[in-house]
Amino acid sequence: MLNKDNYVPWSSRLLLYAKSDPDRKVHVAETFYEQTDDELTNKEVRQMEADDQAIQTILMGLPEDI
Repeated sequence: MLNKDNYVPWSSRLLLYAKSDPDRKVHVAETFYEQTDDELTNKEVRQMEADDQAIQTILMGLPEDI
């Protein structure tokens, strides 16, 4: 997991990997479907809003150094 204790070694490895072959092609599978608000049910919209509020509440409770 990326945290402040292992950020430098992780970022160094990532940069070395990226620089090792500039012509390297990275294949990303198309796995995401963009859903519009019209396709969501009222229950799904309420759940998303509740999830967002819960995430914000958790984040506000974290210390500044995290």
